[in-house]
Amino acid sequence: MRNKDLIGILAIVLGILLIVFPFVGTLSLTYIAGILLLLLGIYFLVVGMHIWSASKISSAINIILGILAIVLGGLVIGNILVFSFLIGYYLWILAFLLVLTGLNGLLTRGSTIGRTSSIVLILCGILSLIWGVLAIENPMYVGVLIGIGLIVDGIYFILAKSPIEDVLV
Repeated sequence: MRNKDLIGILAIVLGILLIVFPFVGTLSLTYIAGILLLLLGIYFLVVGMHIWSASKISSAINIILGILAIVLGGLVIGNILVFSFLIGYYLWILAFLLVLTGLNGLLTRGSTIGRTSSIVLILCGILSLIWGVLAIENPMYVGVLIGIGLIVDGIYFILAKSPIEDVLV
């Protein structure tokens, strides 16, 4: 069995676990996201203090970002409601950008493929908006959404000839 198949199987298993146990999965994701935000905040603080003598403005921006990341990380760890709220609003922003990009494509692209891809972007934006509403309304949808994404990606890894060769440079 090749590594890509193992990664695909792992992604599918994790995706199924997130769908079957959305509370545990979403709670786990809050800890992962929170810890990563805390680490990012510490990194920004260290960089901000390190470059103080070279650029006070850049240093201040890094320190402010560090404090914000640490506060946000502290709020997210173990707090499913805050995590789902942030994911929900992220999905709303993504929906807005996808719909605008799709509308722009409909207005500027002449080919059938270009217009079709624009319609797909609009549909993805609408789905993103719906998922954003669901994520804020019921935090368990976040786990289900991520679970679906993992399953789709896992199937891709198993079926793809070589995911590395599929990357566009």
